[in-house]
Amino acid sequence: MQKCKATPHSGVRPRVKSSSSTISEILSADIPSWPILSNANINNLLCLTGDIRNLVEINISAQQIRRIDISLDLPNLRDLDISCNRLSSLPNIEILKNVENLNISLNKLRNLQIDEILPRLKHLNISWNELNKCRECCRAFGDFMPNLSRLNFENNPFKDIIESERVIMTAGIYLKQLQYCNETALQDVRLIAEEEFLSLENIFEYFGASEFQDLPESEFISEINKGLKSPPRINFPKVKLLNLSGNSLTTCDFLHNCCSLQWFCMSNNLLEKVSLEEPLARLSKLNFSGNFISTPEGLTQANLPVLKYLDLTHNLITSLLPMGSYISLREFYCSHNKISNLENIYNLKSWDGLKVIDLSRNPINPIKLCKSFLVYHLSTLEFVCGKRVLEADVVEANTLFGGLLDKCTLVAMHSTSYLSSMRQLSIIHCSVKEVDLTSETLPNLESLDLSKNSISYLWGLHTLQNLRTLCLSYNKVERFNRATSRTTELKSGFFPKLLTLYLDHNGIRTLVEMNLEKMAALTHIYLQHNNLGDINGIQTCAAMETLVLDSNKISAITEEDFPPSNKIKYLFMENNRTKYLCFAKRLLKLEKLFVANNKISDKGQLKHLMPLSVLTEMTIVGNPLCKKMNHYKLILEILPLLRTIDGCSVLLEDYLME
Repeated sequence: MQKCKATPHSGVRPRVKSSSSTISEILSADIPSWPILSNANINNLLCLTGDIRNLVEINISAQQIRRIDISLDLPNLRDLDISCNRLSSLPNIEILKNVENLNISLNKLRNLQIDEILPRLKHLNISWNELNKCRECCRAFGDFMPNLSRLNFENNPFKDIIESERVIMTAGIYLKQLQYCNETALQDVRLIAEEEFLSLENIFEYFGASEFQDLPESEFISEINKGLKSPPRINFPKVKLLNLSGNSLTTCDFLHNCCSLQWFCMSNNLLEKVSLEEPLARLSKLNFSGNFISTPEGLTQANLPVLKYLDLTHNLITSLLPMGSYISLREFYCSHNKISNLENIYNLKSWDGLKVIDLSRNPINPIKLCKSFLVYHLSTLEFVCGKRVLEADVVEANTLFGGLLDKCTLVAMHSTSYLSSMRQLSIIHCSVKEVDLTSETLPNLESLDLSKNSISYLWGLHTLQNLRTLCLSYNKVERFNRATSRTTELKSGFFPKLLTLYLDHNGIRTLVEMNLEKMAALTHIYLQHNNLGDINGIQTCAAMETLVLDSNKISAITEEDFPPSNKIKYLFMENNRTKYLCFAKRLLKLEKLFVANNKISDKGQLKHLMPLSVLTEMTIVGNPLCKKMNHYKLILEILPLLRTIDGCSVLLEDYLME
């Protein structure tokens, strides 16, 4: 074979080897930039005097290369080092198809765009890039690099899997020839995982039943780390103990055949969802840890009526609400998932009988509040997140969730310094009954969400000087600041900067005692799903632009209910009892009016809409008027600039074919 001699160009430090000779590394002081490496300039970069097809090794690291667009056939190339560049994608497949060792670390790869198999590739270093989907990468490795035996892809900002051992196990599931991952022997990781599985003797001890001592082999099946992509061929109806950990199973649909199953482990597989066609009436212990389950739908008490132990550790679960209530469960492990707030574990309040729970390493903020939430609502708990429940924990939980939300409650969750800089606060589904918070505690708070509690008493919130959004949906608020000895504090200001107020689903009967007229900046108010008979109490809300009154019991609204120089643009009044539209004459800036499903029967009421020159959208369907005549024609005669009626466009161009 002809020798290929490479003489590096001045300032270049690539290293190359020919198939018949060794070329030493040449160092240089300056490194030029090669933004695009192509067929035209590859020889210049490598300074070759021989045939490039004879090369067996190329090292062009740290050359500031942004893209490699080479379509040359290099049949002898085995080692390629393109690390420390600025590559955002893999090189052309032509240059890679014979490579056995590829180093593309320290680049800017965000995804693997590859559509052809690289059967020769055995060693790959793709560490220190910008890959953020571990499982997607592992799937690509398995599909297009089937013979990979050594892989290094650590120090990438993965978002789906971040634990090092889990990353290695996932790679091993997709790459059956893999021996080393991230400088760790895969066999060592598998051995550790196997040691964590219960032995047959431990299973007997766990169940505490002598009948398992004489269990025949046909009823105890263990197929660990076998690379199974489909369930083993076994007599499912007879199996009582089944372990399928460390395989490549993507479904558990076969479980409907396991009518005798009592213990099942399917950890470290590729399961994304759990679908149970029929209840598993005898299953008491279930392990789905180390999978990719995003929602626990199917894992309900109805499907698992006697379940005592459930492990969902290391998955992608964001909410436990689909699981509903449990009364049989005693141990529940769900650490290392994606649960971010208390609202997504609200159903745990009804898991009576639970003794052990682990929700650690979830992004619940603050985790301390989560522990108190669980201790307060589950009196049977003995361990939370690996720690025994102490009397002090019970006292703190009663303080936090006993019904009063005040400075002491918040200090128990956050430091005083943190509270002073806090801008957003959300306390949802926490059984809060009374609120006593002032600007002294939360001087910079801008947004407060206290929805889905049982709040009936509020004090101090009116002094929050920077509060712009207040959500009190789904509570029992019927008035602000009941008369107390502290009424003099009202002089400090009443929600001076509040723009948006949510009071829906509270059972409010009147607005008179809500002190809305004192909220000078109030722009948007949501009052749907209450028991309002009128809107007396908002006459002086001059800054209001959005008023939502849907699903109340309002029978009449008059012009006097709105200030003369009002700014209302959007009025929602669907599902009420009003018969008249005379109030509309005062809403000259109204752009959207929704009065569907009321009691309007007189077509003469539509004439009150004539002054609304900027109205572009309205609803009126569901009123008696609509059953008597063509209300669309009548409305368009009165409001020729209207664009949408009852959700349908009235513009001809919207119906013309392009």
